[in-house]
Order: sequence, then structure tokens, then C-alpha cells
Amino acid sequence: MSVSRVYRAGGTPDRFKSIVYRDTGHVYTPEMRAEMLAWFERWLKPGDAK
Repeated sequence: MSVSRVYRAGGTPDRFKSIVYRDTGHVYTPEMRAEMLAWFERWLKPGDAK
């Protein structure tokens, strides 16, 4: 079962996002970092989830 299906089954599909960056190979771009930090800020920050 895919991760997105697990989150959907758990009733929280908005808490998982899969992004495919084409033609990037094994690099970590500023855009990738921004996406990751935004997810951390939203879901892992202490206090109430938004």
C-alpha cells in the first residue's frame, strides 16, 4: 500500500504530499528544502496543527 493511500485511509490525506522533481538526480534544491520546511512547520511544530 502506498503512503498516500495509508494517509487517505486514516482520514488525513492533506498531511502527506509526494512531489516528483524531474531531471534533478540526487540533488537537494532550495525548492525541495522550502517544501520540506513548510511541511515541518505545519505538522511538526508544537501546539495545534493548522
